[in-house]
Amino acid sequence: MKTLFSSSSRLPFAVFLLVLVALGCQSEPVTVETPSGALAGTSNGTTGVFLGIPFAAPPVGDLRFAAPQPLAPWKGVLDATAPSPICPQFDSLSGTNFNEDSDEDCLYLNIWAPTAPGPHPVMVFMHGGGYVTGAGSEALYDGQRISEARRVIVITINYRLGPLGFLAVPGAANNGLRDQQEALRWLKKSISAFDGDPSRVTLFGESAGAGSTCVQLVSPAAAGLFQRAVLESAPCTGFDLPDAARAGRQFERFIQAIGCSGIAPDDGSQPNAKASAQLLTCLRQPSTKAVLGALPLAEQLIYGPGETWGPTVDGDVLPDQPVPLFRAGGSKKVSLIVGANQNEGTFFFRSDDIQDETDLRSALDNLFSAKDVDAIVARYGSTPTARQVAISIVSDVFTCDARRIARMHVAEGGVAYHYRFSVPVYGTFTGLGAFHASELPFVFDNPVRGVSILPVGFPLVKSMQGYWTEFARSGDPNGPSRLPWSRYNAGSDRSLQLDLHSKQVSGVQKEACDFWDTLRL
Repeated sequence: MKTLFSSSSRLPFAVFLLVLVALGCQSEPVTVETPSGALAGTSNGTTGVFLGIPFAAPPVGDLRFAAPQPLAPWKGVLDATAPSPICPQFDSLSGTNFNEDSDEDCLYLNIWAPTAPGPHPVMVFMHGGGYVTGAGSEALYDGQRISEARRVIVITINYRLGPLGFLAVPGAANNGLRDQQEALRWLKKSISAFDGDPSRVTLFGESAGAGSTCVQLVSPAAAGLFQRAVLESAPCTGFDLPDAARAGRQFERFIQAIGCSGIAPDDGSQPNAKASAQLLTCLRQPSTKAVLGALPLAEQLIYGPGETWGPTVDGDVLPDQPVPLFRAGGSKKVSLIVGANQNEGTFFFRSDDIQDETDLRSALDNLFSAKDVDAIVARYGSTPTARQVAISIVSDVFTCDARRIARMHVAEGGVAYHYRFSVPVYGTFTGLGAFHASELPFVFDNPVRGVSILPVGFPLVKSMQGYWTEFARSGDPNGPSRLPWSRYNAGSDRSLQLDLHSKQVSGVQKEACDFWDTLRL
């Protein structure tokens, strides 16, 4: 189809798609004109689908380890019918089996847009995966069902992972976070072409995606790029993020492992000040696989020998630790939904990982100071088994992180809604309870690893999608046929327990969260 529709008008895109509905067309081509150029996607008459849309210049060659650069407009019509390659990663969280289908040219996003006339609220999802794995194109995150059910635009994005995204290269640390911001800037200019409302953008994510969302809430560079946020199990304020010194030591380990340490002179300056044009040239020579494998990943993602990757306090994208930035009111203009799952910890520990208190302390040493480890072990003990204690600790860290974020946000004048997800998942996940990420199939209404939601869970799918999307639409998750959800405040400490029979509750893990706040605040 040759017709191009102007990004200055919302009506043509919607009218065209409505004509497809009237004609009973399925998977018809549809072309949309954006400020960057024309895109050819598909429509089933209900939803326009545009996959593999570039939002920044490819971060390859001289742009490896550089901040994302604005996308140059393209000529002609860009095929947007298939997702892009995923960002470089291994096939597992433990850093084995390099994914040969991944590519450094990976800064792309996917859009599912309703056919009905807009302007529609916009929901931008950021995937999890410990900042080392995952992609916006994963089947679990397909946005068509939630878009069709609730008439919202759903967008998923890629961002650079591992050292390519989070090595503290001088002048361009936190490139994965910068990628996310560049995607939001592209959408701010372009989403009206899809009948989206750039004044109603909700950033939402799970795990590392929620941690990223949390950081974007308090990052000065992200101010004004979104108006609401949903944080699902955000690892954000439970422990300190690496500061410049710690990130610099990791940088030194990396350049030594990759064979570039002899280029910068050893003049006694801080590690991050050693980088030079020659050093960057060296860092851009090794293969993608060599870059990812230069420093072995932590065996169990959050503990054990090896490296972890993620946001660092760089004085730019993230000028300070999240806690003081929240307490300074850095997030108050953005409304929040924030929560965690009841059994977060079961995801992180295999049956033979933690055998005794020595193993428990070793796991905690990766995350906390020695003084805090002593306090944590004293409170939790090591019975009935050290592994069960580890699970309880990690579950409480996520639960109490969510409460802490809600409290700090509200204390500075922001609006927050707090939840706890407590549905025990079935099938191959039986016995894990409401584990880390188990809420995602209820948000997207998609199966995970071949496991679909049983009919008994359909009402919860409907209500969770209703809460999430009405929040994106109006800033208030409440609506007809759903249990009322009160705004969070520290006095009542009320949360919505999302379950097969949801209810409002007070004081979720209060004693545990009071303890964790003594360590964090």
